[in-house]
Amino acid sequence: MQSLRVYFLRGEKVVSVHREALVTGTAVASAAVTALLAGPSGTERAAGISTAIPAGTTLTGVRIVDGIAQVDLGPAYASGGGSLSMTARLMQVVFTLTQFSTVTGVSFAIDGRPTTVLGGEGVIIDTPATRADFDRFVPPIFIDSPAVGQTVTSPVQVSGVANVFEGQFSVELTDATGSVLAKAPALASMGQFTSFTVTLSFTTPAAGAGQVTGFDNSPKDGSRIAVYDVPVHFGPHG
Repeated sequence: MQSLRVYFLRGEKVVSVHREALVTGTAVASAAVTALLAGPSGTERAAGISTAIPAGTTLTGVRIVDGIAQVDLGPAYASGGGSLSMTARLMQVVFTLTQFSTVTGVSFAIDGRPTTVLGGEGVIIDTPATRADFDRFVPPIFIDSPAVGQTVTSPVQVSGVANVFEGQFSVELTDATGSVLAKAPALASMGQFTSFTVTLSFTTPAAGAGQVTGFDNSPKDGSRIAVYDVPVHFGPHG
């Protein structure tokens, strides 16, 4: 099984969600987009996760040429919605495809025809899109990995991007009771999104759910702000 991430919305911000697929090699990019188009599960929807991609959107194919993923989607992808919805659905595809190190940008075709303007709102996509084009959807702390629903064991590497006051925040792992299993500081630049990675070592609970949380502390009263939660599962004990 190939572990993948697909990118949905939680509120109006991006969230990384775990998926698995029986694929190898170049088929993994198509598998990731196919999983994205299938949308959130019922459990994920109940937890507030949604998608801006219209139901019925189909994938014709994905080609990666010189680092650019050329994705061809069915006409439903360009239907309905205002500029926020159009931009959000572009973001979801771009984030999903740029999880792969071989992809630096994404170009779009609708029903076999390369497109530079999406939908009636006229969202411009005349150059290959990158994650940096969609900062409006990225919260101050964004944990990209592990993804929502992923199974973790010790040590777990937590990575993402952040843009927080004074450039320092915390990442912690808790069990189903809320007990802290591990905690570490993380660094990022103030004023722009930068990547971070921390490693959390912990004694794995026998079973059950857990949560990875990134948070900053208010300079006024020390309370938690910019909180970003990622529900996870623990792997077999030991």
